[in-house]
Amino acid sequence: MEDGTCTISGGTIKNASATKGGAVYIEGKTSTVSFTMSGSAEILNCTSTENGGAIYLEGGDVTIDGGTIDGNLTSGSDGGAIYINKGSFTMTNGEISNNHSATRGGGVFVTSADAPPTVTVTGGSIHHNTCDTYGGGICVYPSSGVASNVTIGTLGVNTAPDINNNTAKGAGGGLYANGEKAVITINGGQFRDNYVTPYTPNQDVANEGGTVTLNGGVVTSVNVTYNANGGMFTTGFGTTVRIVKDTNSTLTLPTSANVERSPYTLAGWTDVEGSSTPKYSPGQKVLMNISSDVTLYAVWE
Repeated sequence: MEDGTCTISGGTIKNASATKGGAVYIEGKTSTVSFTMSGSAEILNCTSTENGGAIYLEGGDVTIDGGTIDGNLTSGSDGGAIYINKGSFTMTNGEISNNHSATRGGGVFVTSADAPPTVTVTGGSIHHNTCDTYGGGICVYPSSGVASNVTIGTLGVNTAPDINNNTAKGAGGGLYANGEKAVITINGGQFRDNYVTPYTPNQDVANEGGTVTLNGGVVTSVNVTYNANGGMFTTGFGTTVRIVKDTNSTLTLPTSANVERSPYTLAGWTDVEGSSTPKYSPGQKVLMNISSDVTLYAVWE
């Protein structure tokens, strides 16, 4: 597809193969390109030798509102089921299952070209996908200076989407995020029973310096609490941040715009209660890999 609209709500595409996008290849040349899959439609046992065993997206809009994408394979690179480089992808229902990537993203692989792709997964199930390196279910791995934006779930809904029983041989059985341009917001849904071989402490989600915001959902996480230590936080500033457990999360620490104590000046933050020596500067970006809750105390001078 280079332009136009395609909707499949039934039937089966199976045993197809291509270099990119074993079943469907979308390279949007116009602003009207859209592909929608719903109902009982199936994409089964298709293969690619490069990217996207079932679907390859290079601009345009893809919506999965039902159906099944199962048993597809990319033998040479990324995205066992779906490869997303540019455009928008929305999943509200359906299944992405039993797909395999020889490298990254057994189910879905998200990268970035000259424009940031937008990925929203609010329903359906991504399960029993496998890959030989990172991200059994979903891998977000921007290859340029452009962000890859991914939103998972809806606030207050912890049951959907269900990302479960995916396996990676490197890291991130359920989800893998790489670098600060991997911008992921988890509002709901659940990451459960995912695996990494060999074992790692957090098999569900691996955050390698990505911007992963946990607003809700069932995710293995820990809390970082900011203690003003005699000061006051500005109105609307949240004093507790939830981050992914046992994996590398980047935090930007509060500044004097967030906390104040007259007539003192904020010197920084420390993880030692009562210490007068800051470990971190105000506003510093800190990579935290922790297994239990941590409190950071403001240091005043």
